Amino acid sequence: NKCVEDEIVKHHETGSFDAKRDRWKGYDTSKYKDIINFHQKVEEARRKKKAKELDEQMRRKAAKKKERLLRRQKKRAQKKAKREANPDADSDSDSDSDSDSDSDDEEGESGDELKDDVGEVIQKRDARTRTTVRNLRIREDTAKYLLNLSTKSAHYDPKTRSMRANPHPEKDPSELTYAGDNFVRMSGDAQKIKKLQLFAFAKNDDGDSDVHLQAAPSQAELHFQSEQKRRMQQVNNLRRSVLDKYGGVKHLKAPAKELLLNQSENYVEYDEDGHLIKGKEPAIPKSKYIEDVYDNNHTAVWGSYWRDGNWGYMCCHSTVRNSYCTGATGLAISNGEKRKRITN
Repeated sequence: NKCVEDEIVKHHETGSFDAKRDRWKGYDTSKYKDIINFHQKVEEARRKKKAKELDEQMRRKAAKKKERLLRRQKKRAQKKAKREANPDADSDSDSDSDSDSDSDDEEGESGDELKDDVGEVIQKRDARTRTTVRNLRIREDTAKYLLNLSTKSAHYDPKTRSMRANPHPEKDPSELTYAGDNFVRMSGDAQKIKKLQLFAFAKNDDGDSDVHLQAAPSQAELHFQSEQKRRMQQVNNLRRSVLDKYGGVKHLKAPAKELLLNQSENYVEYDEDGHLIKGKEPAIPKSKYIEDVYDNNHTAVWGSYWRDGNWGYMCCHSTVRNSYCTGATGLAISNGEKRKRITN
């Protein structure tokens, strides 16, 4: 005997490839309406339950508000009776206590709020909705997109409220109140972590599976430190070998900063014309060549006089190097020759 099939299986007479593998073969489309009706009933029940909860919540808030109002009126009536009984009492303390009690009552109805140490609300959740409203910026601060209104300024992403580039790259970094979000990524330990990630990637590319920043961060840090020490040792060895071969250790010793910048604590004051008023005028630096050496009775150095393409001495106008100074006689002869050239 053959068992009766519990499902109706429709056999396609065509027997094509797609017909044999049709996943919707034998499906009744009228059953889908039952699924839609079921979900609509569930949604309607959920909506009614939510409305009932909101009504109950509003009723509780109204009752609490009414209770606070009655309590406040009762307190005011008691204080008024006390003031009438004792009119000499200080009224300022009563007003202060009234304001304190009012503020305490108002704090009870604010809902779920997250405040910082100063008391500023940084997160507020509305019980009627599932969304959370975050105040990411203090209202007194200027918005990022208003720091530079130029069309060529840094790009501002309104979805993430981020401006990665510096809106004022032309200004001094010490004068900037905001230098972009990338400034945080480029300072502190961010660069160290980035180098560590690059080191782990390079090791994995080389086939070294022992270095993994997420699975073993401490081990990766130790490998990175040992690699840094090895590189520094190689650089020092190369530098030492170059110095041993070519020399020049004395040139690596830099003088003191005050000598490099030519700064001192000597106070010098000048007038508008540049003449010295107060202090000691700095000495003129000397060169490595011999200066202020007067040979052969000259009172001027060689090169202090120039005539017809020849150097000479200014004291006697002599153009012969290492000649004896003739003094006023040489000047008279030189001036006489000059007048003759002018008359001719």
